[in-house]
Amino acid sequence: MRFLRDGGETSIGKMEAIQALGNRRDRDGTPLGSKIATSFDIGCSWGLTITRTAPRDTSAYLRVWRYEPGRAWVLIADVENPFSSK
Repeated sequence: MRFLRDGGETSIGKMEAIQALGNRRDRDGTPLGSKIATSFDIGCSWGLTITRTAPRDTSAYLRVWRYEPGRAWVLIADVENPFSSK
């Protein structure tokens, strides 16, 4: 898994992604769409993430998933890009 955030290092691996995200339970995700390949082995979803606490901010996200038989869908990339507050 690759966890990407604007202005930060790329985190590779589940534990590294959890550390990079920190304790961010103050956010709501709003899915806006998803697609799956005709081969049914890879897909993506996208939407908005909104922070409920100050400072409030909104980001766009893209998540890429891979289907692994016996494990179901596995998150392989999580990209988030905050909107400018200007």
